[in-house]
Amino acid sequence: AFSSLAKLDEKFPTIGSYIGKGFDYIGHVTDIPTVALGAEDTFFKTIVSSAYLSSEAMRIGMSEGLQGKALADRVVEIKNNPPQDVLEAATNYAEVMTFTDQADTAMGKGLRSLSRNAPVFKFIMPFQNTPLNIFYRSMERTPVLNAIVSSWRSDFAAGGRKRDLALAKVSAGSLIASAIYSLCADESATGGGPTDPKLQAAKRATGWQPYSFKIGDKYYQYNRLDPLASVIGMVADYYEISGQSQESYKDGSDSVAASLVV
Repeated sequence: AFSSLAKLDEKFPTIGSYIGKGFDYIGHVTDIPTVALGAEDTFFKTIVSSAYLSSEAMRIGMSEGLQGKALADRVVEIKNNPPQDVLEAATNYAEVMTFTDQADTAMGKGLRSLSRNAPVFKFIMPFQNTPLNIFYRSMERTPVLNAIVSSWRSDFAAGGRKRDLALAKVSAGSLIASAIYSLCADESATGGGPTDPKLQAAKRATGWQPYSFKIGDKYYQYNRLDPLASVIGMVADYYEISGQSQESYKDGSDSVAASLVV
């Protein structure tokens, strides 16, 4: 096809020029979503890195024993002229919070290698890091499954602030899991529902929606709230699969919910 276009361009330069401009236009149009996502990432990275710098500046100032105006001046000084290590940490943190950091896992490395060796793969899966990062962030916040993630294990073993943050992630996930289990028992949260197509259709006919919160008589889907959506969905699915009834839960059969916090 490209050879034919080249020959056409030689014989009819004007036509070839128009065809080339047409391809350029198509390329610009198809690139709009990627450019828009890049701008959105940059916007949120700026906000997140600024917040990190503020918190780190406050931590450094307090660790130096400063208070009052001296502390405020020190915070401003660090934010205006952050040390290189703090600046790098803020950049890394912004990438982590926007799911754009390179997934340092076997799967992530495999996908990057596939993209380098087979460029056509980029058309099939243009974004590799973000989906993988969302998946692993969800795992970090899921009780039991968090131990599978190597980065969580290394942070836990490192001690200090890294260990505290690792424990905070899974603790928050555990509390959310327990709360979602309770909402499922009250029929205020749903999972995937029946796997049988007929039963699924029958439930949907009543207005029921999968992976949603029920507020009043309306359902609002939560499946775009990753990484928390994955935790919520897993708990809701487990509740439905386990066959726990609303009555048994209210009678005190909440050992599963309690175990989620342990």
